[in-house]
Amino acid sequence: MKLMLCFDGSDEAMEGLNVAQKHAKAFNGEVLVVTSVLDEYKFNTEPFEQRQMEAQAFLEESQIPCKKILSIRPLSVKVGEDLVNIAARENVDEIIVGVRNKSKLGKLVFGSDAQYLILNAHCPVITVSIK
Repeated sequence: MKLMLCFDGSDEAMEGLNVAQKHAKAFNGEVLVVTSVLDEYKFNTEPFEQRQMEAQAFLEESQIPCKKILSIRPLSVKVGEDLVNIAARENVDEIIVGVRNKSKLGKLVFGSDAQYLILNAHCPVITVSIK
């Protein structure tokens, strides 16, 4: 099973990392740690790469195969669209994405990027939030 973790280093993404670890162990899977950043950061990707390396080390410590993908996208491409394209290209079986916990009304509607991902991905999307 190939899992894709949408990873930006946030607390929600770190919780997603824990879920990815559990799912990969349960289904003998591999994890793609994917970060999508605007092309204006293409000359300063070190912070993003460092967080991805930390996630990779965490997974490999658990004997889980891991691949990192740092996607540099133009302003015209939204994060959700970029992540859906990567998931399709990499033929993933499940996507894990962290979402921010909102008010009761806000819980009905996810952020636009997560909502795009949920509605357009070719595979199941697992949303994770901090309690």
